[in-house]
Amino acid sequence: MRRALYALVIACLIALSSVEGIFYFQLSVKHEDLKSKYMELKSNYGSLVENYTKLQLGYKELIEDYSRLQDSYMTLNASYAGLADRYNELRDYFRQVEAYQKKLNETYHTLLESYKTVKGEYSKLEGELQKVNEAYLRYQEAYRKLAFQVNLRVVHPNGNESLFITPDDPEVRSKVLEITGGWSRKGDWSEFWIDVKKLYDWVVDNIVYRNDTLYPKLPDEPSGKVESIPEVWQFPNQTLMLGSGDCEDMAILLASMVYAYVDKEYWVEVIVITDHVAVYIPVKEGKICILDPGGRYYTGVGRPWGGLTARDIRGEVYRWLSYWSGRVENPEVKWVFSAYLWRVFAKPGENGTENFIDWMYSREL
Repeated sequence: MRRALYALVIACLIALSSVEGIFYFQLSVKHEDLKSKYMELKSNYGSLVENYTKLQLGYKELIEDYSRLQDSYMTLNASYAGLADRYNELRDYFRQVEAYQKKLNETYHTLLESYKTVKGEYSKLEGELQKVNEAYLRYQEAYRKLAFQVNLRVVHPNGNESLFITPDDPEVRSKVLEITGGWSRKGDWSEFWIDVKKLYDWVVDNIVYRNDTLYPKLPDEPSGKVESIPEVWQFPNQTLMLGSGDCEDMAILLASMVYAYVDKEYWVEVIVITDHVAVYIPVKEGKICILDPGGRYYTGVGRPWGGLTARDIRGEVYRWLSYWSGRVENPEVKWVFSAYLWRVFAKPGENGTENFIDWMYSREL
């Protein structure tokens, strides 16, 4: 009995355990499901909290942006008011400018018509001015040539004295032929010296010594002052025509005549010393013949009645200068010229005479 009761109790306990097991299992399943939902809700809650925090931060930023935008708006609104005022001012100014522009256009068209008229007159005046300028340039050139020709005679040395030696002048050649008959036997030096002496004598006998009178020196510009110079050089044909002249006129005439006589094949040169001018002929072997019609001197044999000859350069030059020492203070060679040369010897600190003599000895004839 007791065993049956135990068995029944055990059976009941077993049955009860099975029911409790089933109930426990069901509760476990529900617990896990609730736990899962809880975890999901917890996760969602965390996300919501995080999103809420972000939204709250975003809201603050929006509030700050709104405040900034509101400040900007107030600033822009104030600027707009200023710009509106400025716009109104500019609009009024534009209307004034527009009215002024209209008047200016009217004035412009009036001036344009006047300009066309003035332009036509200007073109005419420009043409006339060009003619005047051309005439003025011609006048200047003519004056320059005139001043050159006039001043060539009074300003010395000027580097153009070679122009005074004119062996090709018809009057000079004609007079040379009249006096000498020409050099009939070229290379015959006896005939040469005789004929050159004839030319010298003719100048001495036929050209009356005459002191120069005042002669004008023209200024570089026509508006300048004209000077009066008590010295004037004549061209050979002028001296022949006048039959008178001073020392340089006689020397220039004689040099031109001798140079024409030798047909420009031999050297004949004019020498300028202190206050005097003469002629010389370079001769081979370091010799010279001086012809001084103005001073009545020549390099001769048995002067004053003998014929021409040539002597040693140094001795003859100093002999001639000694001849002039009583009439000229410290006579010295200054410069020489001819149709083919122009050379200065008197330089500061140097002896012009010695420079001339050294140069003469160095020449190859």
